[in-house]
Amino acid sequence: PVWLGTDAHITRFSEPAPLFYERSAWGDAPTRSRIETLSALMPPDEHQHSGTQPIVVTSARALMTRTLPVHRFRESVMILRVKTRASIDKLIERWVRLGYESAGMVIEPGQFSRRGGILDIFPLANDRPIRIEFYGDEIDSLRTFDPSSQRTIGIISEVIIPPAREALPGESQKAIGQLATWFASLAGKDGADMTSAAADQIPLTTGSAFPFLEFYLPYLYPHPVSLLDYAPDDALIVVEDGGELRDTITEIEMASAKARDERITSGQLPADFPKPFLTWEEIA
Repeated sequence: PVWLGTDAHITRFSEPAPLFYERSAWGDAPTRSRIETLSALMPPDEHQHSGTQPIVVTSARALMTRTLPVHRFRESVMILRVKTRASIDKLIERWVRLGYESAGMVIEPGQFSRRGGILDIFPLANDRPIRIEFYGDEIDSLRTFDPSSQRTIGIISEVIIPPAREALPGESQKAIGQLATWFASLAGKDGADMTSAAADQIPLTTGSAFPFLEFYLPYLYPHPVSLLDYAPDDALIVVEDGGELRDTITEIEMASAKARDERITSGQLPADFPKPFLTWEEIA
């Protein structure tokens, strides 16, 4: 912002909180920053940036971390416009499949609520939540509002709603068949880690959102995809220190391989668990 001014579109593609092979939640702040970045790089066709592209700042581990395939992200983005028809029930169903969670009142990004013919949703790439008012099955108005006071801030003609997560709950059933043997091996084993991991089988089967869903992302999308896959063809990639980047990624690979072996030995990880990251060779 110092050199480019406050109007520059700058996003920060954060690294998830857990290390690779750790069954832990990614965290709200990293998830939001990552979705904001992917949304900025992959706008709907009719909303391509005119003139300037976003500037993305990221780190080695964030660059390594696998993410949602580009085509699935684009297919998942929703555009709602005033005076178009939409089923409230179908919208809610789709939002749940995209990782949005129901709440009594929308306060945080990633939440939605329903009150009769009014839907509130806080898209992850937005600064403000959106209130959608219906007249029958037609969208009558779209408004941004203050989540603390619930008062209208502005009237808009359309809203773009990206996925709320990089691992989509609606696709979690893809992992069940591959993990069946591992889940069966956890049955009856002692230890909090074992019991918690075994509990993941239910939300994976039902397609429900749960904090550790991103742990299974490599099973949902077998082909490795990183931030670089979202970059435009004419993107300028600036590396502060190429040698340091290579060494850092190589060190992370080695530490992750050791952690993987230890977790497989202790039963905390399936023996065939796919790599949740891209290697230096793949990135280079």
